[in-house]
Amino acid sequence: MGGCEYGPWLSRFAIGLFLRLAVIHEYRDPPTRGDRAIKKWALPAWRTFLLGSSEWPGEFEVHLLPLGLIERSTDRLAENMPFYLTRSADMNYVESESRQRAFFMALLPRLLFVCPLVPRRDEGWVGTRIRGSGTFTRRGGFTVGIPGLMEYLNERVEQISQLTAGDERTRELRSARFLRDPERVLRSDSLKAARVKFRLGR
Repeated sequence: MGGCEYGPWLSRFAIGLFLRLAVIHEYRDPPTRGDRAIKKWALPAWRTFLLGSSEWPGEFEVHLLPLGLIERSTDRLAENMPFYLTRSADMNYVESESRQRAFFMALLPRLLFVCPLVPRRDEGWVGTRIRGSGTFTRRGGFTVGIPGLMEYLNERVEQISQLTAGDERTRELRSARFLRDPERVLRSDSLKAARVKFRLGR
């Protein structure tokens, strides 16, 4: 099977997503393990990179997992995981319970971009690193350098499922309310709160 070629635009696209996350993260409270890496190194390096003043975004690595190529996983998968990975868009700052590992993730349908923050370099990644120009190929497979990444994605899917869950009658009432006055629903405080929750990962 042939590979998929990419150029320098791909790293700029990914860093553009992470820069938006970093700016949002500046307003997060309480402080996190990744704050120092984001404020001292990531934000200045990424802004310079996107403005064309440098050829690479500092010491930070960018990884891409083409989820359409995933055939199996050794971890348990949430029921709605296929829908989440292939049809959803999601961005978040993620930190392990031990606070020894932190990273940004940006999910687009069938594509997962990851930027390790703490530590900034991980040797466990294989076949995922974006290096200017290159080719993604199925040959040799992919190895994820962040232990527990799939576990986190499972938890994320379950959070979203709980938020959108409800019995059939509740779903009917929501649909009817939206159809009666969609603008009111879009302006509602509950929808704003849900957006903030997913944006900040709280």
